[in-house]
Formats: sequence, C-alpha cells, structure tokens
Amino acid sequence: MASESHFPTLPPKELSFLMEMFAQDSKNYHVWTYRHWLVRRFGLWDHPRELEDVDALLKADVRNNSAWNHRYMLRFGPRGDEPDAGMVGSGADTKAGVHGVVDEEIVDSELEVAKNAILKAPENRSPWWYARGVLRAASRGLGEWEEFAGLFVTGSVIKSTHAVEWLADVYAEGREEEAVQMLTLLREKYDPVRKNYWDYRIKMLGQVA
Repeated sequence: MASESHFPTLPPKELSFLMEMFAQDSKNYHVWTYRHWLVRRFGLWDHPRELEDVDALLKADVRNNSAWNHRYMLRFGPRGDEPDAGMVGSGADTKAGVHGVVDEEIVDSELEVAKNAILKAPENRSPWWYARGVLRAASRGLGEWEEFAGLFVTGSVIKSTHAVEWLADVYAEGREEEAVQMLTLLREKYDPVRKNYWDYRIKMLGQVA
C-alpha cells in the first residue's frame, strides 16, 4: 500500500483511473482495497464522485457485492482512525452506535436503494444484506421490512429465498411456529445445501419456545 508521504493530495485523475480498472474487473479485490484506503486517506466519504461511481457500478451489475460494501462504508462506515466494519454478512460485526449518530434520512434513502435493487433481482443476496446492515446501524429491527419481504413469499409462490430467511428472522421474535415454517422451507426445498444450519436454527427456536 502506498504511504501517505507519496500522496500528499489526491491525484486528480486517480478516481477515473480506478473506474477504468473496474471496467476490466468490477470486483477486483486489490482495486477496491486501494479505493477504501483513498477514502480514508483523503476523507472522501461525502465526495460526490464516490457515490456516483458506486451507482454506476451497481447500475451495470446490481450483484456487485464489492460495490455494495463500498457504499456501506461511505454511508455508515467509521470515519477517522476507527477500524473499518463491513456490512452485515461480510464477515464483520457491524454494531449500531459504532459510527456515531446515524442520519435517519440517509437510512431511509439507502433502504429505498436496496428495495429498488431487490425488485430488479429478488434472488440477489447483496441488497438484502445491505438492508440488514443499514437497519442494524440505525438500531432498527428487521420487522420494519416484514411487509416488503412478504411481497416475495405469497402462499406457495416464493420469489426470493432471502425474503424467506428475512421473515424467519422476524418471526423468531415471538412467532416461533411461523419461523419454523420458513426455516423448514429453506431446509427442505430452497437451500438444502445448508440443511444442518437450518436444523440448528429450528432446534434453537424449540429451546426458546
């Protein structure tokens, strides 16, 4: 990684150069790591170019999880010298309060971004987990999205397995029987590869009940 002494100011064409790199490989780990560093080094969290580029990358590929993670860092990631924390599901533990006061207007706006992305590709995992991270950063529960998730689970018609898991998590808070129904769907039909995990979740619900 380049040292700070080599970059006293942001090179004027650096962001455009990175977009050229993303045009070749939009999920290049090393390029994204460097871009994260640039954001922290020069305090670019609110630089309009950052969101503009993320929007362009997501428009080109709504399944670009790297772009979703970068968006989360810009909107809700720690600033200054605090350690970075990715969105929920990325392997990092994102906790409300870590990033200080959360702007509720930004929260609502980002949830709408996630909703629109999900409507385009309901089976795309990235925006579902992005929404989880946004809600958690704002100390708001998953139940806020129960109605929206329910749009993808109507009777025997399942349009998104991620919505099934979302509802299972919502129902786990006091509606164990319904939660078991959702988890059973995942175990037996929609995600049997993780059968042991879903069995564990069902077992834990039984203990709670």
